[in-house]
Amino acid sequence: MVLARCGRSSWRWPAARAPVEVTYRIGGAGSWRFTVPATHERPRMAYNTCNGFATLKTAKSVRDPFALWVEVAACTRRRRIT
Repeated sequence: MVLARCGRSSWRWPAARAPVEVTYRIGGAGSWRFTVPATHERPRMAYNTCNGFATLKTAKSVRDPFALWVEVAACTRRRRIT
């Protein structure tokens, strides 16, 4: 941990020649992981708000409201760092 202030924490990982997979846990709830790219790689990330739908009615009007996330997951599996 680099900084802790007002109940919030910041972490920093040193640059590396190879990607580094980081696993973390907050409290007692599960664990999550992310990959810090190598110095010669570009970061890859995705985020969303409301899956792109402004209303629940709009989300229900499409065949698969999570299609984008299925595609993102498939892309991530193909590029998984081992």
